[in-house]
Amino acid sequence: MRILGFVLVLLLAFGPAHADDAARQELALEIVELTTTGAMVDQMVDAVWPTLEASIVAKNKNPSDGALDAMKAEYGRLVEALIGSIIGDVVDFYANNYTEQELGELMAFYQSDLGKKTLATAPKLMGEIMPGMMQKMQQELPGMMQKFNELAKQKGLVVS
Repeated sequence: MRILGFVLVLLLAFGPAHADDAARQELALEIVELTTTGAMVDQMVDAVWPTLEASIVAKNKNPSDGALDAMKAEYGRLVEALIGSIIGDVVDFYANNYTEQELGELMAFYQSDLGKKTLATAPKLMGEIMPGMMQKMQQELPGMMQKFNELAKQKGLVVS
């Protein structure tokens, strides 16, 4: 009888919390499904591909259009797989960092006219910014790391 009472106390204490977790997970999944689209993959590929293509062309003698098209398709599959692999992490992030009420409000926002516009323009924003950002990062990162290493050395620290 004592064990039954203990189990009952545990169920009463943790049952609602588990239900709340499940509700947050479900809402989080709905938000991720609403905000993650196939167009996002295409736009990510289109944003990064020009930089990758330029690198391939620069390092290879006259790659054929067919080879470039095939590589772009392969890159698209890799991006799609990457996004698929992180969906669960994104759902967990939302569920762990937002209350059920906040998730409901976020869902309502994404279903509003402004939310729909945000979802429609965010990939375009990334598409316009990403190529320049990637190029700048590639150009600036070596110099930045050299400065960082010099600062660390001045402080008696070894980084690399």
